[in-house]
Amino acid sequence: MLFPESVILGALQWCADQVLVNLQQVDSVMADTHDGADSTATVSTESLMTSTSSLLPACPKIDINGVSLPENIGGVADAMLPAKSNAPWHQPTGGVDVGLRVNNTLTSSSGKKESLVPFVPAKGKKVLWYTCGPTVYDSCHMGHARAYLTFDILRRIMEDYFGYEVLYHVNITDVDDKIIKRARRNKLIGDFVSENKDGAAFDKASERIIGAVEARVHKLSKKLAKFESEPLPAETPKRAKEERETETQESKLKLRQAKLSSRRLQAVLDAVRGGADKFLETLQADAVALGAETSGSTSLLARLETLAVKTNLTEDASAEKKQQIDDLVSVVGAVSRLTTAGGNGGAALSPIAAAVEAARDEVGDMLDAELGSSVTDHNIFNAHARKFEREYMEDMEALGVRPPDVLTRVTEYIDHIKAFVQQIVDRGLAYASNGSVYLSLEEFKKAGHHYRKLDPGKDVSDKEMAEGEGDLAGDGSEKRHPHDFALWKGSKPGEPAWESPWGLGRPGWHIECSAIASDILGPYMDVHAGGIDLKFPHHDNELAQSEACFGHHQWVSYFFHAGHLHIQGLKMSKSLKNFITIRQALSKHTLPDGSVTQTTARQLRLMFLLQAWDRPMDYSDQALGDAKSKEKKLKNFFGAVKDYLRQDYASFGAVGWVPRDRELHALLEETKTAVHTALCDNFNTKDALGALDSLTGYVLQIFEAKDDYKPAFFLVNKAAVYVTTILRVFGVVDGTDAIGFPQTGGGGDKETMVGPYVDTLVNFRDTVRSAARDKAKPRAFLTACDQVRDESMIDLGIRLEDSKQEGVPSRWKLDDPAVLRQEIDDKKRQEREKERKKLENKIKKKAAEIEKAEGAVLDPKKLFLSDAVFSEFNAEGFPTKLASGEDLPKSKAKQLQKKLTVHTKEHDKLVKAAAGRGLLKHLQSLRDEMAAMQAQIDAMN
Repeated sequence: MLFPESVILGALQWCADQVLVNLQQVDSVMADTHDGADSTATVSTESLMTSTSSLLPACPKIDINGVSLPENIGGVADAMLPAKSNAPWHQPTGGVDVGLRVNNTLTSSSGKKESLVPFVPAKGKKVLWYTCGPTVYDSCHMGHARAYLTFDILRRIMEDYFGYEVLYHVNITDVDDKIIKRARRNKLIGDFVSENKDGAAFDKASERIIGAVEARVHKLSKKLAKFESEPLPAETPKRAKEERETETQESKLKLRQAKLSSRRLQAVLDAVRGGADKFLETLQADAVALGAETSGSTSLLARLETLAVKTNLTEDASAEKKQQIDDLVSVVGAVSRLTTAGGNGGAALSPIAAAVEAARDEVGDMLDAELGSSVTDHNIFNAHARKFEREYMEDMEALGVRPPDVLTRVTEYIDHIKAFVQQIVDRGLAYASNGSVYLSLEEFKKAGHHYRKLDPGKDVSDKEMAEGEGDLAGDGSEKRHPHDFALWKGSKPGEPAWESPWGLGRPGWHIECSAIASDILGPYMDVHAGGIDLKFPHHDNELAQSEACFGHHQWVSYFFHAGHLHIQGLKMSKSLKNFITIRQALSKHTLPDGSVTQTTARQLRLMFLLQAWDRPMDYSDQALGDAKSKEKKLKNFFGAVKDYLRQDYASFGAVGWVPRDRELHALLEETKTAVHTALCDNFNTKDALGALDSLTGYVLQIFEAKDDYKPAFFLVNKAAVYVTTILRVFGVVDGTDAIGFPQTGGGGDKETMVGPYVDTLVNFRDTVRSAARDKAKPRAFLTACDQVRDESMIDLGIRLEDSKQEGVPSRWKLDDPAVLRQEIDDKKRQEREKERKKLENKIKKKAAEIEKAEGAVLDPKKLFLSDAVFSEFNAEGFPTKLASGEDLPKSKAKQLQKKLTVHTKEHDKLVKAAAGRGLLKHLQSLRDEMAAMQAQIDAMN
């Protein structure tokens, strides 16, 4: 029977009133549950932990507010503050509220101000924080840097600005489907290369590699053809359409990569048959056609790599041309491995090794499908994981990321994980099947829990489920429901395995975070952080299994998700091979003109600080350029302030404030307020940097103004110290210097320290004395001064800035010599590029002049003589009759006279320009001038 709307609303209101009555009886202090693994909260263990190992932390019979409630707390929890779905979320109240409002994915993921919630930890100013660490199967890329640098910035703001005591825990996933597959593949590829080095074995192996590549190309082509032949209906939900579009673009990228593998492989095999050097010569024409130098002392690969860098720096170069060059670099690089390792020195690869490297992914997939089950040695998987764990830790240090307070590994927690899974089974919320254990979502929901708190209201796609179970999952037939997910996986042949109550197996992907974080932080934590791509299924499954284990409804109070890092419109991803490793991003790059450029960890951090931490962003030249520009402005500010503060404050005369000092102080206070407001607004570092920019810009304007105002000495110091303090909070400034970026430099004896500076002064003095003795012109002295500024001082790490005001001394600042050299190189490169464009314009004009001269060199009397249309001419060479013998028509004669007049005018100009040298000699001189200009451009190249 249907009830009237008024009856339904009345019933709902009555329920709400009852909830408020219950809530008023609940003490809101969250103290007793927040001591992590050392929690002293009591619990009736006879019903909660009867059959579970004592490895697990004691879990009180509470929800999250520190008050004992009935064990079945679903009814009370459901009445808490509503989140973005039907899942409840309760605002913690036991800690200190400093005014920070955050984007909590448990309540909303929009990031809009109206959806931000107050950040309040459970106990005082202590914050328990867990961040998902890397799955260490490969090198970390800039997508990882986006997450870990972002959370480092947020952690620093919490600790160093808001004064929270953060216990920061990171876990290393060192057993996982991806690690297993990669370690197995590397082992099998190594064996494959060793077994197929010579003769018939190589030929047979080559055929297998070709077949593997062709199979991959066929599979991807078939998938794309299906997408094109089976478009989604018009009524398809928007999310499904977006997923299809993303999957289509990803498949196109993978297909292009597979075809490139085929091209590389064929090139290597052709080179093996005909000789690598000879084959490389056949690629020379393709390289030259794309713009590479025709010859030189460097290899073809080196010349192509130089062309690639140069083309990427050229704004008007088409994306298609850039791709063609990159593809040819890839092909030439593959063939070059037959002569040297990658064409860059070192031992050459064997033919089979070079062929495998040309199509490594395809070969790895083929071998793993055939022989993966034969790899059983745990040491193979452990060694692989340890190698990339070490890389990760080194990368974090290079980025300036603070080390975690606690670092854990999955393989060191196997017993604890098994106990955690057993407790969920004992609660009746999980079941064993065929050696695996799955969480039953049906039983989980019956117990009053909510699933998909982070990503609610969406249908679970097959792709998401497959992603949640891993690359080595079965077909799912052993599950009670397709959406149940694995807590423990029965190991198949070729996978690491541990004894368990359910047979030989290994942890599921999601269970590790729940079990290990709970051991360190306890059954409740304040913050859980990770990349946005982990939101579902990983983090939603973490929440579900943790609540299933502990029997409460809020394992985490705040979920922080860092936005995606995109490159060319797609998420940066290992699977798409469109990633830039952290080491590549921080490495030095040689530009076509020989100068060296490098992106620093500080610049990468500034790049992220200039973006919203929880929104997607593009990794682009513009984003990086903005960061470098911001760094340059800050260096300029600190250098100018330090130069100002080198003066003796007493030399200023009066030390009190004048009205303009009060204005500067007011701006400083406004800046502090603006920065605080920005940081309270969901860690809005972009606006905070904007506020600092206004302050630093104002101070620089004062310094550069052409008036008598000198700002108060100690007020300038105060402003600079504040700017430095905030930048230190962000991790942009390290060290203990009160003002500015720290300057590196070792100690040593006095002679070692002052020697380079004395040498510079002595050399400059000798140059000046020599010029004076030779009675040189003033220009020679200015050149010597410029040499000190642009060479000697650069090597000493000193930036010397000439003043634009008469009588005002030059300003010096300390800086990194490498940065200063790069700036000089950039300046010279820009000057060369400017000169190149000028020469190109001159060549165009000269070519037009030559073309005109070539047309005007003919004597006007001979202009028409060679034209077969005419048969008779007068004494001046003007036509009188046509070839037919008829008189020249008047209209035609008029037309020819105009042509003759124009030609005669141009001819006379040419004669005048030749100045008696002869027209042909003059014409040759024009050609020589153009050739000389072209030679200048060639020299620049």
